[in-house]
Amino acid sequence: MLLLAAIIALCAVVVRVRPDLTNVLSDEERKRMDAKRIGRIAFWGLMTTAAILVVLYLLGIRNELVPIFVVMPGALITAGLIQNNV
Repeated sequence: MLLLAAIIALCAVVVRVRPDLTNVLSDEERKRMDAKRIGRIAFWGLMTTAAILVVLYLLGIRNELVPIFVVMPGALITAGLIQNNV
């Protein structure tokens, strides 16, 4: 679970640096997006997901289904926020 949190945090940093990597946007939306704003939204969405995973790990909740129920909603919410703010 910590490895997954580290991968998600690394992805958050990459998307913060290169917001054009967000794959939930169409070509037209990519042309008119505010790259800094989208980068911030993706960064905080992914970092929040990674932080939740770390907290659950530290609390001793280490079931293999936990990442699925944390990462999937986190990714969907982040993608929705990006789409909403384009």
